[in-house]
Amino acid sequence: MSHSRNQRLPLIVVALFLVMDFSLGASALVHVPEDTGGGTEVAVLSGPGLPSPLMCGDEECPEKDRSPSIRPVDSGWPVEDPGWWFGYWYDLDSDGMDDRLQRIITGERTSVSTTSITGSDGLPTVAIVVDYSWHPGQSDIDAIRTVLLDHGWKEEGSWFDPLRILDSIVIDHVPVGSLIEIWLLDGVVMIEEQTVIVPLLDKASRGSKVRDSEVFDETMRDFGYDGSGVVIAILDTGVDNEHFSLDDFSDDNNDNEKEPDELADPKWLGGCDATSWNSQDCDDGSIDPDDADGHGTHVAGIALGTGDERRINQGYAPGAYLVDVKVMSDAGATNSAATLRGIQWVMDNADHDWGNNESSEGIDVMSMSFGSASDPQGDDPGDNGTSAEARAVDEAADAGVVPVAAIGNDGRRRITSVGASDSAITVGAIDDENTIERGDDMIASYSNSGPREDDGDDNEWEELKPTVVAPGSNIMSSQHAASSSTLPGAPKPLAEDSYTQMSGTSMSCPAVAGFVAVMLQINDDLNPQEIRKTWAGLRTQYNGKVERTVRFWHRRWQHDSRGDARRRCGSREQQY
Repeated sequence: MSHSRNQRLPLIVVALFLVMDFSLGASALVHVPEDTGGGTEVAVLSGPGLPSPLMCGDEECPEKDRSPSIRPVDSGWPVEDPGWWFGYWYDLDSDGMDDRLQRIITGERTSVSTTSITGSDGLPTVAIVVDYSWHPGQSDIDAIRTVLLDHGWKEEGSWFDPLRILDSIVIDHVPVGSLIEIWLLDGVVMIEEQTVIVPLLDKASRGSKVRDSEVFDETMRDFGYDGSGVVIAILDTGVDNEHFSLDDFSDDNNDNEKEPDELADPKWLGGCDATSWNSQDCDDGSIDPDDADGHGTHVAGIALGTGDERRINQGYAPGAYLVDVKVMSDAGATNSAATLRGIQWVMDNADHDWGNNESSEGIDVMSMSFGSASDPQGDDPGDNGTSAEARAVDEAADAGVVPVAAIGNDGRRRITSVGASDSAITVGAIDDENTIERGDDMIASYSNSGPREDDGDDNEWEELKPTVVAPGSNIMSSQHAASSSTLPGAPKPLAEDSYTQMSGTSMSCPAVAGFVAVMLQINDDLNPQEIRKTWAGLRTQYNGKVERTVRFWHRRWQHDSRGDARRRCGSREQQY
């Protein structure tokens, strides 16, 4: 987005009060432990609820020194803050190995990887993220490849993806028997289990005062704001952008067989299929991923659909451009490697000239309607924003992309994956009771609540999630082209002008992403941090009273977020 506006932040605030509900779902008075002056190293703990210790042969592995150290000549300076790994949520015993992986090593748990195969040791392989204290160089890559190959790992068809945005290497098909040797490599400070990412499943936009209605007199459209000139990346299952609500701005096109470059005013600018182990599908943005699931097309319609020539089922920012980033497979559940690659691609193209026109440059907003699948072996509350996906979202925000994420549909206190990021605008769902009036809106029963787990820093506001709630129940939006054929090579069906209803925080997330596009149309000087603080700083009035304090939410949700203190004492029990 290259155009400029002279309006300042006060206009944004006025507009937000005019059009949206702002409700924090939950937060807490977060306990911040005192600095004992003992440095950043955390002693390895043992006790109830903790995994069995790592074994090196017949003996317990010695404690590994994970403090930042002198890097190899061919490695790079770290791109992340040193020491973040000491607060990694799924490492309760502070040994540098994800507790979930430790339980796989000891046979207490099996791999959940969506790409798992039988390894050379006869066990299902795992998908991991290997984190370093420096940015891994060629010697690090060679060393980890050697370990993998020694354990029967096959490079062909496997993920092996050194990231640029994190100090990490993403790998799948990893034999369980290789994990200890990888952990022992120089510079390795954490081995994470890849998260399994799943989708989080006309009145909505009217009830938010975005479109005209018989209830609200002044709307954003009356002021001329529709997200024009703003670019939204939809990170999802792909988008069938030939749908008449997603193909062009004017809705003059009625031929769904036309490619975007054949249209006079296409919404689609570029795309990336991050679900393929072949990284070339995410190179130059020429890939136009299809949606065989339907989730991504529905989400895109909510964020930026024009509603076709009838202009009925319009999204929140029908003037916004579309970038299609496929991070979930047609089957839905996908390892987080695809999420990391997709976010990295978004960052790489944050200032890209798409060659369309001067108003369609870069990527301004990314909408992420997904989260981690619930672990079948534990009622976990999510994480504290230290997972690879959450850290990648923080990097994207630092690069100028506004991250908007769904909070999840477990109906309990649980915040995971991208939604747990410090920088994410994390969105919960309300049920609008199928009316435009907002007085009868209620938090949806399926919508997760906060606060997020404490990451141990001194910023209590990062734990306050969701940041905002938006309509998520029975939302009508674009329907993908479902195929009835199972024959290989059968012609792909094309989306036309059909609409369908879905419910979930997946539907709430793109509503907020579209509204962020409107904010950026009003003032394109706003950065992601300012936008998030603007949303988080507002509250809806309840019974004529505005509640603004952290303590109010702490009392309301009856949550004692002293997880960090319990974590350091080794007394918090949790199964995975």
